[in-house]
Formats: sequence, C-alpha cells, structure tokens
Amino acid sequence: MELNIDNRRTIVDIHENGVRAHPCLVVAIHGDSPFGAVSYQNQFAKAIAKRASNVVSVGLLRPGYKDNLGGKSGGWKGFTVGDNYNRKRIDHIVLAIQALKDLYSPSKVVICGHSGGAAITGKIIAYYPSLADAAVMVSCPADINRWRKDMYEQRRNPLFWGNLRVTSPIALVDRVDAKTDIHLICGKEDDVTQPYLTETYGDVLKEQGKTVSADFIPGGHDIFLDEFVVDAVVRKVNVLLNQSKNTQAIEVDCQA
Repeated sequence: MELNIDNRRTIVDIHENGVRAHPCLVVAIHGDSPFGAVSYQNQFAKAIAKRASNVVSVGLLRPGYKDNLGGKSGGWKGFTVGDNYNRKRIDHIVLAIQALKDLYSPSKVVICGHSGGAAITGKIIAYYPSLADAAVMVSCPADINRWRKDMYEQRRNPLFWGNLRVTSPIALVDRVDAKTDIHLICGKEDDVTQPYLTETYGDVLKEQGKTVSADFIPGGHDIFLDEFVVDAVVRKVNVLLNQSKNTQAIEVDCQA
C-alpha cells in the first residue's frame, strides 16, 4: 500500500487480525540496510499480526528505501551512516503513522524500531510524545556519534569519521513522556550497535523518571525477528488492549 501525504510517498505493508473497533496499531521501522532492498519490517509486522488479535500491524519503508517488491518510499535514502535520522525524514515517517492512526482509530499505538529504525523511534517519541503509547527499540544506536566512532574503528569507512551535527535519542530523553512504555532490547554479542549504547540509554531514561525496561538477549545485531522480540511485542499489545478495555468500561460506568 502507498500512503501519500503532503506529496510524501510512504510504502507500508499492512497486516490485520481480528480487527474490531479501536485496535492496537503496531508500526515496524527497519534499520539502515545500506546494501539493497529491505523487507524484514514486513516479516515482523506479519509475525505480530499472526499472534495478536484486534491488531493492525504495519511494516513501514523509510524514506528513499526500496523493498523486495519494487516499492520505493519518497525522499533520499542518504549515506546510511547516521545521517538519515534527521528531522525531515522523521517528520515524513510521522506523517505516515498519523495517517494510519486516522485510518484505523486505534486505541493504542506501538512503534517498533530496529537499529537505525530504533534511533528514529527514540527521536519520534521525544519530538512527538503523544503519537505512541509504547516503543520497542531493538539494537539502538542511541548515541549516534559514539556509534559512528565504533563503526569507524571497526570498518575504517571514511564516511563514519568524525561527528555529525545530529541530535541523538539519548540527548532528547527529557522530552519523552513519562507514561510512554519503553522496552529496549539488544543482543549480547552485537558488534554493530554495542550493548553499552542500550545500557547507557536505559540508565538515562531511568534517571529521568521514564517508564523503561531493558533486556540483553543471546545473539548479535540482527535480532529483530527473534522470538523474544516478537513475543515481547505481542505481550505489550495484549497489555495495552486490556488497559484500553478497562478504561472504556470505567467510562461506561461513569456515564450510567
């Protein structure tokens, strides 16, 4: 499916299961994927929809990227070295998420991001604190210039040399709503977004009174489709839907 908002095209892959009034909307955002087409966000969305009911689960293709079916979101992909987490691209993604909210009228919204998509998720919940109720950030380069330094030391790619003028999720923690349910997940053997990045981000979130949990699981960087991650999101969807039911029941009682 193609969303066009303010002349910005976003490719989305939508999976629904048992949708009733006011479902839970789950949006999956992929990582930087510098080498070719990317569609694992769609596999993730499909896996969530298979296991949860009253859910609309969406794989979202970031600006400038192509998927395996030949779809391409509008905009420029960038150099995939931390440069494409900027505000313009984030606003492009937010417009698409808001369009999905307008279409489905969800009771709850969960944004799930992997790697660069996790950095984008962390910035979304800071810049737009009312957009989502929960965020699952997997393998997150929460301090972008620290991550770039790590990548330069590993790969000696000159595009990773030096600092970018970019704002990191870890620098925006004060703008995150304390009620937003944040779950950080990282592979213990991740050599791309090393575990210390997630650990430090989690510590800063906790220090500032945010609602956050962190898990470090067996595996490397490519863990977005790991059973632990999928199950964690399904559990979160079920909890949020139950909260929504309870809220609706209280409202009905108050009106009686």
